[in-house]
Amino acid sequence: MRRTSWCVIAGLVLGSGCGEEPTRPVTHVALTVTVTPDAGGPSMPISMRALATNLGNTRVLYCSGCGCGYGVGVRVLGPDGSDVALHDPSAPLPDCPDNSNTPLEPGKTLEGGDRFTGVLYRPDSRTYPSPTYAAPPGTYTVIASFGYRVPPGQWVDLTRRTTFIWRP
Repeated sequence: MRRTSWCVIAGLVLGSGCGEEPTRPVTHVALTVTVTPDAGGPSMPISMRALATNLGNTRVLYCSGCGCGYGVGVRVLGPDGSDVALHDPSAPLPDCPDNSNTPLEPGKTLEGGDRFTGVLYRPDSRTYPSPTYAAPPGTYTVIASFGYRVPPGQWVDLTRRTTFIWRP
């Protein structure tokens, strides 16, 4: 009788760990954005870092290449709320293809970012190189973005914001 009881208990314990349903697909992508330091100036540039992490158990696809920001995009708004150009908008772009089906596997991370040195470019310049100007003092907003999809689904756009103070 004791041997039968132990066998029943062992069977229940071992069987309880096995589900009758297969693991369901879970899509969960996290996006974070950080700046270091949180206040800077010409002698202390700001580093901006954005991370998109696939925390689910399904592969997601994102757009990579020149035309779509290499997956994780970072842009900066000035103290007045308008976009500022950290790089010369008139500069020739590298020759590279876009690929809208790049996988981000479960557990993997995609990184993007930039540096704010206080040198800004005139966005409306018709010449190359574009004229530059010194970034005015104030609070700047960093906007990180990452778009993805699980086929055949729609694109999901994630956006996160943070701020830093610029003191020239």
